[in-house]
Amino acid sequence: MKRLSVIAGTGLGLAFLSQILYYVCARHPEWTLRWYYHGLFPWIRRFLSGLLGWLPIPFLYLLLLLTMIWLVVAGRLIWRNTTTWWRRTLYLLLQVGGVAGYVVACFYWLWGYNYATPSVRQRLNLETAGMQDSAISQEFHWISDSLYYYTDSPPIALHRSSGFQEPDGWIREMNAAVRQTLELLSWPCPGEIPVRKIWPNGALLRIETAGFYLPLTGEAHFDAGMYPLQWPYVVAHELFHAYGITDEGDCNFLALITCWHSDNPVFKYSALMAYWRQVAPEYRRFHKEEFASLMDSIPPAVRTDLESIHKYLDRYPDLFPKMRHAVYNSYLKAHGIREGMASYNEVITLLDAWKKAYGVPFIPEVTSSGKPRLPHQ
Repeated sequence: MKRLSVIAGTGLGLAFLSQILYYVCARHPEWTLRWYYHGLFPWIRRFLSGLLGWLPIPFLYLLLLLTMIWLVVAGRLIWRNTTTWWRRTLYLLLQVGGVAGYVVACFYWLWGYNYATPSVRQRLNLETAGMQDSAISQEFHWISDSLYYYTDSPPIALHRSSGFQEPDGWIREMNAAVRQTLELLSWPCPGEIPVRKIWPNGALLRIETAGFYLPLTGEAHFDAGMYPLQWPYVVAHELFHAYGITDEGDCNFLALITCWHSDNPVFKYSALMAYWRQVAPEYRRFHKEEFASLMDSIPPAVRTDLESIHKYLDRYPDLFPKMRHAVYNSYLKAHGIREGMASYNEVITLLDAWKKAYGVPFIPEVTSSGKPRLPHQ
């Protein structure tokens, strides 16, 4: 019993100290960028990729199994060695708290301190601002023209006939594309990220999530219950999380410019469709009647893809959407993401700032200082 208490108490103590260090880091983002993001984290990333990259299944399942075994074994020992109900309850709560403490400590040391580093917009010196009606309208028409132009291209028509199922090796190709973006920005990208499909299909979609990155295992996960056209963009988003980018809008932005810069036509089209679906609701807020008219005249191929996306999503209706939104919104704000869940749509202002600064939605070249520039500069 004493040993169990020491183990649990150690977990709680490590969580407390890790939280204190996080508060210090949050007040010194540039220092955290040097010692953690550019210093310790690349070694952690490399270690996790080498340790678990060979597994054919998500390590998450094994981790949950080991946790349950520990709690059952500890619970049986407590039950046998204590006689009063309040002692049993106290020791059981201590064990659960200890496990939670180890999880919190591992979360911060394996990834969480990246929340205390400067955001992507700060690192790239992008000046973002709220977009007025005219700017949103211009952005919607721009992405619509881009999407409609690309939708009937021969490569996309061919992939559409097969349901956008990518051949084996596409995840490795996406890994390489993400690393290329990070290399162009002179940001660390060690190791190849293991990407796992969550079983059963729809498990994440039912909580209004398409994918997630698990710092405790170093693996990116996505829900294969989505229409396959959505997979590349979602996986790119999670890979940027795996390389230490924490803000949801930042990951969306980097996933967009990565997929658009890719030679893979499905990657490019996946990003075009994803961004159109993010801008369209913003445009509809200002122009409901015009939006409805435009939806009646969209190309048949785009309509087919949108219907397929919704058909797949409708298989897995949300469970407790308000609770999920409240919990994750609080989590993001507690870690310095002031916009909370709204940060997902910050990709629109980020891309607008990027185009104003560099003119194109991708990274063609980088100066010796690590600042992006256009080829003619």
